Amino acid sequence: TLSLPATAVLGGESIFSSCKKLKKVEITADAPVKHKVVFGEELFRRCKKLKTVSVSSKVSKLIVCEDAFKDCTALKKFIIGSKSPEMLNGMKYIPKTCKLYVENTGTKAAAKKAGFKGEIELTKVSVPTVKNLTVGGRTTSRIRLNWNKANSVTGYVVYCYSPGAKKYV
Repeated sequence: TLSLPATAVLGGESIFSSCKKLKKVEITADAPVKHKVVFGEELFRRCKKLKTVSVSSKVSKLIVCEDAFKDCTALKKFIIGSKSPEMLNGMKYIPKTCKLYVENTGTKAAAKKAGFKGEIELTKVSVPTVKNLTVGGRTTSRIRLNWNKANSVTGYVVYCYSPGAKKYV
């Protein structure tokens, strides 16, 4: 397994080409990554035992260059943790025999638009339970909610039910 922080520069050509024992590549990040992560030309070419590539949900922009995974005949799983469709440049260069795992339908549609030809599966995202939810100051038009933020969550969306509209807004 090759585990690299998203801050690593992977743009060089053929750096890991023909690695005979490489089975898994993980791009990790503890905090949101603003710059692009690039899988350079022929970066993993002929890594015949490479089965899985996983990109952290903290990576928002990913570029896959031509032939980055060429002749990676065992590559069957490419996991994109990001919810951002921006990250899908060069998806046509991932072998169509590889299955792409994404978190939402927007990313799935963006992957197809970016040229991915293989099978795409939506993954189940587990959302941690909100803990210590309390209601603070209230008025006729506002309510203050407080809770402990879960470490794995990057943001929250709060909906309010509108009885007149009979829907959440």
